[in-house]
Amino acid sequence: MISVIIPSYNRKELMLQAVESVLHQTLYRSEYEIIVVKNYKDYDKLLKEKGVRTFYIENSWFSAKLSKGIEESQGDIICFLDDDDLFKSTKLERVKSIFEEYNISWYKNILIAQDLQGNALDYTYSYMSSVLKYFNNINLIDKKTLLKIKKIDAYLTLAANTSTHCVRRDIAFSFKDKIVKAERNIDELIFFFSVKFGNLFYIDKEPLTIYRLHTNNISYYDVKNNLTRHASELYKGYKSYEMIMEYFIDDLELVQIVKNVYFRYLLLARIYDVFGTEKISVDEIINKLISDVTILGLDKSLFRLVTIAVLPSFIRKSIIKLKLRFT
Repeated sequence: MISVIIPSYNRKELMLQAVESVLHQTLYRSEYEIIVVKNYKDYDKLLKEKGVRTFYIENSWFSAKLSKGIEESQGDIICFLDDDDLFKSTKLERVKSIFEEYNISWYKNILIAQDLQGNALDYTYSYMSSVLKYFNNINLIDKKTLLKIKKIDAYLTLAANTSTHCVRRDIAFSFKDKIVKAERNIDELIFFFSVKFGNLFYIDKEPLTIYRLHTNNISYYDVKNNLTRHASELYKGYKSYEMIMEYFIDDLELVQIVKNVYFRYLLLARIYDVFGTEKISVDEIINKLISDVTILGLDKSLFRLVTIAVLPSFIRKSIIKLKLRFT
């Protein structure tokens, strides 16, 4: 059986649309379950009539809802769907086939981007080109080969968007109590935990997830007009990685990758804190470098970010505004 977990926070109408996309699958309905974990009690009766299991949780964090869904799931395969995204009708049938054929730990499909009216958006092309840049000729990949790539952007490309992830049950249960410590970047953490606990991964080039962009997206917004929000999101990303770093220490190769991502968020949070309320000191950055110089190892862009991060606030602000003017 496949469990589809839909965490929802206040986006009630969009949640119903997400559920409908899962109900209209080519896979027999008896072969999958739908679990909605939400912070509101609306539509419980309607969802029950549709055979959807619902759970109420007050915690606003996405990770807490995801963890609750995993805990209540019955499937051997667990797929995630954000409440504002949709599955293509063949998604679950495809997932079932791939897991059975290859006995994989983790699965990802590519996505297409649309607005709420169903119009195609340019984001689709930039996203697909990123995937193909690193994994054009790769579908099935083992952990050893994946870790040899050693390109942070490649890993973050794979990690992007929770609605494209499916994992084996034992993998999900290995990280369900760990991700609750993190407020942001849960798609990345699911990926890195899947690499830690898994051994074989599948990158599907079929666009089986519809990523819907709108004004209430958490992960996609206009940075130019939301600099305070962007500063806050970067800081939350940095703190989320800080909270889970201990779980990767025993995996010597993977921990270097996770450290690099963590340090990238720290530097970006410092650079943009001129627009936010949470501040990071230069001493904090220097202390991180002194304690572990290998933190710079895989990402050459970190050297440039360090240089900018240690600059005075008025210079950092000027650099950001100049960059945004030409992007």
